[in-house]
Amino acid sequence: MNEFEIKVLITSDHRHLVAYVKKSDHPDILIAKDLKMVHYHHNYNENSPGEVEASFIKYCCLSDDNEFKLNCHWIIAAANPTDSVKESYLATLTPKLETETHDSDTSTVE
Repeated sequence: MNEFEIKVLITSDHRHLVAYVKKSDHPDILIAKDLKMVHYHHNYNENSPGEVEASFIKYCCLSDDNEFKLNCHWIIAAANPTDSVKESYLATLTPKLETETHDSDTSTVE
């Protein structure tokens, strides 16, 4: 893990995180970039009762930092995400472009 890879991390207090992760030069430290906490919630859809969905929340939202050094003793497991988790995570990193329609000023150039 010398290059950043997307990983699901499970912490010693049972939180689930998703981030780009790589090992640091220090053996007890992982570097995590674009770190997101996972929030689980029930999907009360009639077609699939009891289904659980996950959403992502920025880790340490009180900070502008995007890269964190994590103590390896705090991480009890690291796993590869499923394709759907990876896709959802990457979607949170890509800002959605809002399209605006302007009814005023519809001038044309001739």
